[in-house]
Amino acid sequence: MGTVDETIVSFWGVWDITLRIGLAQIPTGGVDAVVTHPDYRLRGYMRQIGKAILASMRERGYALSILNGTDDFFEKFGYVSAWPRQHYILPVDQLPSKRPSYILEEFVPTFREDLVDLYNVENTMLTGTAIRPTFRTFKWPGEYTGYLWKDNTGHTLGYLIGSYQPADETQTSFMCVDAAGDPEQIMMLLGILTRQKGYKDVVFDRWPYRSRLARYLRHQNCTMKTAYKSSGDCMVAILNFGALMTQLTDELTRRLVHSHLADWSGDLLIQYNHDRVLLMIHNGEVKVGPEGDSAHRIKGGDKITQLIVGKEDPMEIVEQGEIEITGDARLLIKVLFPPQHPQIAAVDL
Repeated sequence: MGTVDETIVSFWGVWDITLRIGLAQIPTGGVDAVVTHPDYRLRGYMRQIGKAILASMRERGYALSILNGTDDFFEKFGYVSAWPRQHYILPVDQLPSKRPSYILEEFVPTFREDLVDLYNVENTMLTGTAIRPTFRTFKWPGEYTGYLWKDNTGHTLGYLIGSYQPADETQTSFMCVDAAGDPEQIMMLLGILTRQKGYKDVVFDRWPYRSRLARYLRHQNCTMKTAYKSSGDCMVAILNFGALMTQLTDELTRRLVHSHLADWSGDLLIQYNHDRVLLMIHNGEVKVGPEGDSAHRIKGGDKITQLIVGKEDPMEIVEQGEIEITGDARLLIKVLFPPQHPQIAAVDL
């Protein structure tokens, strides 16, 4: 918080998030509720707090930070576009009319251990997703409702959280913001809900591309929309490059051993702004080594962050991000930093 004469005039909120990058679990500062009082804007308070916040998150052990940002603002703090916003649209007439065999239980969305467990199992290794719990309550109280189903022993098998009010002239799309479980069961549940409420289609907001439900939807008659922005929406910044690369070594090893470069040995130098990390690669294992140099280099500025999260094809990021690569880095970059189709659920950030 920024204060003037004991009055709070500016604020940055930080939420504790553990972000998946493959099997790596990265401590991440999720920034939200960034605001300055209208009477105190354009005085530099936000810049001062931003610098202090980044330093504080670094001191507290966060390697990354993510946020949903406004356009042309957060770049000054080192944030870059993290990934495009993806959602799927499915017409209601494509939903099954068959009623599910399970008994539905309506619930008020909030923290529930059984739903957390379901979500985490289903999204294991999906880059960009958060390991729950994130919020200990629901992000939008009163705006959505939840439905779940159980087996004969009372074990929760699946759930979805979506629009609460019936459709009207201004809102004809049923918004599904969270779900887990068998996709066919989810489709049957949505068929009931959307027809009862008078909706024309279902929108699955910010859905992970590699999730079980997204894979199912891409084999139906649906539309997938991808919205790219050079600034704003989901943005990411590296806070501690050395710690981040150390936390990624197991995931990088996994990618290497499943590639055609599994037998490659040597050192790869990655430079992010003024920070340098030397990766030692030997016998299919990737480790962070001591300070050193290598003929195989990846060197760049803030856009290196997009390589780390796998925003796009790595060579596209290299071209657009003015990243320099030398030696066998041209081969290794495609193996170690492939496209990941990252996406974080709307309810988590």
